[in-house]
Amino acid sequence: MAKDYAKANQLLGGLPKDDIRKIWGKLNITRLVSIGEPVPSSKRSEVFPEMLSVPYTIEIEKDGKKTTLEQQLPVRKVLGRRERWVVH
Repeated sequence: MAKDYAKANQLLGGLPKDDIRKIWGKLNITRLVSIGEPVPSSKRSEVFPEMLSVPYTIEIEKDGKKTTLEQQLPVRKVLGRRERWVVH
């Protein structure tokens, strides 16, 4: 979302843009390297039994040096709109 935290909150379940800025604002993400296949998440619960984790790799720049960072995002179906998914 190129530091557009108001748009990013639509992908993050309405998380306030100031919270998004605190979590990801310090990262200088230069590109999305890859997105992997979803796998069952360790954060599954009775409320969100279909929760998945999506592995991804991003390239970040810090102090003039580029490096890659591999992480996973938990995703789940939207309550009341089960055809839609959101980053948990």
